[in-house]
Amino acid sequence: MNNRINWSDLFAVFSIGLIKKIRFVGSKHTVNPPPKDSDVDYLILTSNIKGLGGALSDSGFKNESTLAEYQGLNHFESYRKELMNLIVTDSKFFFYKFMTATYICKLFNTQPRSRRIRIFQAVLYFNFKKCR
Repeated sequence: MNNRINWSDLFAVFSIGLIKKIRFVGSKHTVNPPPKDSDVDYLILTSNIKGLGGALSDSGFKNESTLAEYQGLNHFESYRKELMNLIVTDSKFFFYKFMTATYICKLFNTQPRSRRIRIFQAVLYFNFKKCR
């Protein structure tokens, strides 16, 4: 896995002009020390999820929202290009719930990954079955 981020890809995302907010999230942000074998995740709030999605696809990002793990979750789309993973939503409620889960994981330096997943399941979807 290439551990370098193509910053021009991130700049291209900014220059599209459809982004209200963008935040650094994921294990590279929440875990100290950050994992070396992980991608870099950004959460994006947009007013036009389809427009931004089309622009990202045109810029070489692959829409991974059709994967089985995302089916039925219509409040965000996931786009990937090399090591960069963009989680795109047009829901302020989802955006701030995601940031709340991120804050909790960072505050407690939550490890391993399975614990972070349980926190996100509880905060985002009120799924407490995964918390047991």
